[in-house]
Amino acid sequence: VTIMERVTRRNPEDADSAALLAECHVTAGVLLSSRKEGGTGDALAAFEKARAVRERLAQRDPADVQLQRGLAECHMHTGIVLRDDAGDLAGARRNLEKALGIVQLLADSNPADLPNRAWLCDFWANLARLARAEKSAEKELAAWEKMREISEAISRGAPDNLDYLQYRYRHPRESTRSEQATGAARPGKSLCKQAAV
Repeated sequence: VTIMERVTRRNPEDADSAALLAECHVTAGVLLSSRKEGGTGDALAAFEKARAVRERLAQRDPADVQLQRGLAECHMHTGIVLRDDAGDLAGARRNLEKALGIVQLLADSNPADLPNRAWLCDFWANLARLARAEKSAEKELAAWEKMREISEAISRGAPDNLDYLQYRYRHPRESTRSEQATGAARPGKSLCKQAAV
C-alpha cells in the first residue's frame, strides 16, 4: 500500500496506478477484518480509502463497468464489517443498498451480462442476513425470495454450470463469514468463463 501511495502521488492522473492502489486497500481491509479483535476500525478505514479512489475513477469514466463493480465491492465490504463486527446496522444497510443499486444498474443496462446478475444474488443474501440481525423476518424473507427469483432466471441461462448450482442450492444459513467477506467479492467466476464462451 505504501509503495502504491507513493506512485499515485507522483502520477495522480494515472488511472491504472490508482486502481491498483484501491485494490491494495481492499486486500488490506479484508485481511484486517479477519482479525479476531482490533481490526474493525482499520478495516473500515482501508475500505473507505479504496472507496474514495474508486469513486473518483468511476466519476471520471462512468461507462467503465469494472470501475463501477469495484465501487460496489467497497460498499459491500464496508456493509459486511459494519453489520458483523461494528454492530452498525443502519450504516450496514446504507452501504449494502448502495452496492446493490450500483450492480442493479449494471445488470439492467446489460441483461445478457450473466456475472452481474449472479452478483445480485450475493447482495440480496447479505441484505437478508442484515434483516436477520435487524430482527425483521419480513425483510429477510423478501430478500431471500428476491435472491431465489434471480437465481432461477440465471439457471435458465446456465443450466449446466455446476459451480453455480452448488451456490444456488446451498442453504442460506450455511454461508460463512469468510465467504461473505471474500468469496462474495468475486462471485460467479465460473459464470464469467461460461458467458465468455
